[in-house]
Amino acid sequence: MKSIFLVAVLMKILVVGSAFAAEPDGPAINSPEPGTLPTTQAPPAEGAPKATTLTEVEVAWEGNPGAKSYELEFQPIEGSEKAQRFTTEQTQYRASLLPGSYRFRIRSIDRRGDEGSWSRPVTIVAKAQEVSLQYPEANEQIEATEVRSKITFRWDPFADAKGYIFRIWSEGSSAPTEFRLRNTQTDVTLRAGKKYLWEVIPVSRSGVRYSRKTPPREFVLFGQQLPKPELVILRPNDPQGVEWRPAKNAYYLGKLFRRDLLDDEWSEVAQVENLELGQWIFSQKLSPGVYRVTIQGKANMRIASEVAEKEFLVKPKLEELGDLASH
Repeated sequence: MKSIFLVAVLMKILVVGSAFAAEPDGPAINSPEPGTLPTTQAPPAEGAPKATTLTEVEVAWEGNPGAKSYELEFQPIEGSEKAQRFTTEQTQYRASLLPGSYRFRIRSIDRRGDEGSWSRPVTIVAKAQEVSLQYPEANEQIEATEVRSKITFRWDPFADAKGYIFRIWSEGSSAPTEFRLRNTQTDVTLRAGKKYLWEVIPVSRSGVRYSRKTPPREFVLFGQQLPKPELVILRPNDPQGVEWRPAKNAYYLGKLFRRDLLDDEWSEVAQVENLELGQWIFSQKLSPGVYRVTIQGKANMRIASEVAEKEFLVKPKLEELGDLASH
């Protein structure tokens, strides 16, 4: 049988009530539910339970044609503990191990029970194997300078890593874009107006690839800023509303303020949201005074426009002047 190639190793820290201890012939494997991985069940420890931190190690490999099952061996590199061996019919396996370094190898078993040759051993470190990401920060909102903007991604060096696998994708995309790198930063040109997710996976010197168990980091690359609206008062001699040229897919927030002619204090008299047609007709009757209308454009994944404002005067009508004179 051909040799087996290890594909990936995933890590997750566990805290359990007792330490993992191998039985002479290796721990038993639970029968998995459909669609789940077989796991190693740690036997109960003698005496009072003692909290122990374990690392859940998930290994995956390329299957061999004709193989009925696979035998896995985790040999602790330090100390005198015996190797732990497990058997599974799948090409993935999850085991809970005490923190430390292990020499891992695997061989296939055919339907007659004949055992193949052991694979070349690789070193697996049973502890959190995640790169600390620097920039962009989690949920950061980055202002794009162009439709396609260059973003510099950075992360901390990972001990004993010979390289990194950098993965990035936009929300809703079918598959990530992947790069293999030796440095701890890379420049990527991205299209503005989208949410992106990214992660970095270290690759050890023995070729083992450690995958992240925590969610990938998210950030938003905002598109270009919406243009500032140019406001025109409808019927300036008898103001009825305001209009402007709307940007595509934008909506607008409008506010109306008023002050008396001989007063400097403004008060808000109306506010509307989600104006989309480039026009706001005032619904209330405007009493005499000085008015200021403000309009700001907003859009999904784009930078809001500057607030546009326009002042206008509402003069008293002749009949209103007559009423004032009569009083």
